[in-house]
Amino acid sequence: MSSKLDAFSFLRNKRRPANQELQDTSLFTRQPVEILIIILQKLDSRSLLRLSITCKLLHTLTKTVPELQYVIVLAAEGGVNESSDMPPTVNERLRDILNRRDRWRTLDWRKHHSMRVPATNSVSFLDPNNFITFTQGAFITTMYNQHHYISSVIVTWLPVRGEATRSLVIDNFNLPKDILLDNYIPPPPHDLDTDPVQQASVHPHLDLVILLKVSRRGTRQVLFDLHLRSLKSAARWPLIRVLGDLVALHVCHNGDGNISVWNWVTGDKIAEFTDKFLDKRLYDLAFISLNTLIATVSVGTFDRETRTARSAMIWVYDLKATQANAQPAILCLPTFGNGDISVSSFKCSFDKPTASPFSNEDSCAAPRPVVFGLSTMSPGKAANSGRALTFMVVRSDAFTTCLRVSSPRSSSSAVILPWEEWGPGYTRVFEPNWSRWAHWGNTGNGCIVSPEEIPFRKGPLKILDFLVGRYKPQELVVKPSMIRSSIFKHSVASSLPYRVIPIHGIQRSGNFVLDENYFVRYAATSSPDSMVDVDVLEL
Repeated sequence: MSSKLDAFSFLRNKRRPANQELQDTSLFTRQPVEILIIILQKLDSRSLLRLSITCKLLHTLTKTVPELQYVIVLAAEGGVNESSDMPPTVNERLRDILNRRDRWRTLDWRKHHSMRVPATNSVSFLDPNNFITFTQGAFITTMYNQHHYISSVIVTWLPVRGEATRSLVIDNFNLPKDILLDNYIPPPPHDLDTDPVQQASVHPHLDLVILLKVSRRGTRQVLFDLHLRSLKSAARWPLIRVLGDLVALHVCHNGDGNISVWNWVTGDKIAEFTDKFLDKRLYDLAFISLNTLIATVSVGTFDRETRTARSAMIWVYDLKATQANAQPAILCLPTFGNGDISVSSFKCSFDKPTASPFSNEDSCAAPRPVVFGLSTMSPGKAANSGRALTFMVVRSDAFTTCLRVSSPRSSSSAVILPWEEWGPGYTRVFEPNWSRWAHWGNTGNGCIVSPEEIPFRKGPLKILDFLVGRYKPQELVVKPSMIRSSIFKHSVASSLPYRVIPIHGIQRSGNFVLDENYFVRYAATSSPDSMVDVDVLEL
């Protein structure tokens, strides 16, 4: 016979007389401190904080016991569980998190170092994040041939103190001679060696390179292959996204769209979704958790003569859905101001910590932010003045909440939530940037560079931190914002709180990138020798 200690056995959610509740609390607090700590450790951060305000003893324990402090601090950082490569003791893990939090609060740009990385040869370098990315301590540069296919991928790692910069050029896309294809025989004219590479995805933390090869059979059929390689041995515009063991691919051809998700370790297909894209356009994909995938979409008229978007939206896919080709839940953005708005891009960025194991976003006490950049063109204006970039930060639990709303309903029709039902409480929308200069605001460590920054203006650069559990209420910007713009039909209200962190002494022109442990500034343009000057602040 065995017994199991239930952390909630003292906390039954039942109606009891007031004197009975006092007796229960008294009984609970009379337990030995060692037993109390064991019980409290089994609670999540929200329950722990609620319980700590009931009496002085419990409040003191949560403030002084490292194991309990760690639960609360980790949740405030947007983490769920510790990873295997973290320090072995709770005291060390707690100290590391608090020290890192202090470094982000007082960013010192004087400690940055400079380096140079290869520039892309694409004519679209005005948007460097399309072709140069920074992820997990490495720069990824994509080079193209005259047919606009990838000719090489250059990975440049940040230099370790006292060592030279290390880089790797991947330009041999042929299959290894000893590769096992099992029973796979590519149909003609598909050639696994000579087919061109249309996209490459590099994931340094997983030692993973994914090559997307494409073969066109006339105008009616396109064949795709995903080639997976180890980054260490990799030297011998569909969308690819990777999260843990999952890889997602979106392909749209002649109006037929397909999103497939595989476990790249086992080769198993996890989910597949199809749709007609005659009046829709998909721009970007992002994993929110192992169970949730989102896509940015606009609906309108897309033909050779007209590219007019009537609306923009976020599709939310449930990767646990048991129904075949289950419909996504849809979060609508504010209605456009007129029928002639065109959407040129609609990007999303999510900064899931690379060192943390991925789990259900529902269990995260402090949902991490997702950043969206909506680039639009307005008719009847000059080419530059009509282009606007609107940034929006969304709390990630908006997507899991949307799926919970849609789950009780039929999967045969999509659940659509208008902006008014979800946007004001889960987002912060910033004034559209009409200037020609605009950086793509990715998110790192829960922070973004303020979309309202203007280049060459004097004063500190502003970083906005949306993991508000790190701060006291009086340190936050909580006042709702109201955006009035010709892009949208009505005023747009939003209220997601954030903290402002100033950075002094930094040049405010260029393109800024935030990573979990780095703050990076690209030069605005490449130099004559096809290199890009980069400043890196390691945190």
